[in-house]
Amino acid sequence: MRGMGGRGFLTMLRSRAAADLVEPAAARPTPRLLSLDVFRGLTIAAMLLVNNPGTWSHVYPPLEHAEWNGWTPTDLVFPFFLFIVGVATALSLGGLRDAGTGRAKVFRKAFVRAAIIFGLGLLLQGFPHYNLPHLRIPGVLQRIAIAYLLTAIVVLLTGVRGQVLTLLGLLLGYWTLMTLVPVPGVGRGVLEPEKNLSNWLDFRLLGVNHVWQETRTWDPEGLLSTLGAVASVLCGVLAGHWVRSRRGTDAKAFGLFYAGSMTLLLGWVWSHIFPINKSLWTSSYVLLSAGLACLSRATAAGRFRSWSSGPMRSPPTGCRPCAGSCSTGSHWDRWRGSRWC
Repeated sequence: MRGMGGRGFLTMLRSRAAADLVEPAAARPTPRLLSLDVFRGLTIAAMLLVNNPGTWSHVYPPLEHAEWNGWTPTDLVFPFFLFIVGVATALSLGGLRDAGTGRAKVFRKAFVRAAIIFGLGLLLQGFPHYNLPHLRIPGVLQRIAIAYLLTAIVVLLTGVRGQVLTLLGLLLGYWTLMTLVPVPGVGRGVLEPEKNLSNWLDFRLLGVNHVWQETRTWDPEGLLSTLGAVASVLCGVLAGHWVRSRRGTDAKAFGLFYAGSMTLLLGWVWSHIFPINKSLWTSSYVLLSAGLACLSRATAAGRFRSWSSGPMRSPPTGCRPCAGSCSTGSHWDRWRGSRWC
């Protein structure tokens, strides 16, 4: 996926590390929501397909990213995964609070998990040479870790109303920053590569040696655009609260379908003044991807209605054979980088 400076044979490790964030704690023998497992498994399968298209010289257009504005099916993989992180966060943290677990203990667990994922992202980022003066600091796993940790803090400190207000603040605040704050030497409201506020901040705070080396001018997992990623996780959290409610399965599926339709429509309307852009993770992109994720989740909820009786080992275990087989062969000639998410 664009922006991940890893290698093809590391796909398996990334898949497992990222999937760990959406796994409820192994120590809790609580039932698993089958529809969420199905949705997660399909998302990880799509991630593997995007990262392993067979040959990089002839890639089908749907498996490519949009060049800048706009979107393709490939641009939905990462936000879908973050949406699932949010759903699982609502389920797992809600379960811990229901069980009487102290807030400080839950926060420590979230912090340790995020730190491990962030560290693993840096570890894989530098493999195999670890040229620290030129090590890219942002990355896919790093963004997942930061977005998860910040969302967990919001969930632990606020209720549903506070989470909705935080989501609105992130969407409107990021839009305001990107369109009204002037970039020195450029002006305000410019969203082009190398000229937008997110890119300017990355260069000032990280430097040219610690951003995406394929361009050395902008980073698709930059610092400021992570605000949009946190918003994507919060969308999943709100969906997770709905799933946790005592409503019937049909009512939950209809609610997700209605929310997804309205969110998708709002994202489309907003895109006329704040374009859909994955690299900038714009607010309209957040709503578009969250709306489609809700619709997909509603479909899975309608089809897979039951709770599983025990902890499912998939997707991490189920993805390993596929990832391992895809990591050999054609990807050795793709040493220069991967396109995870």
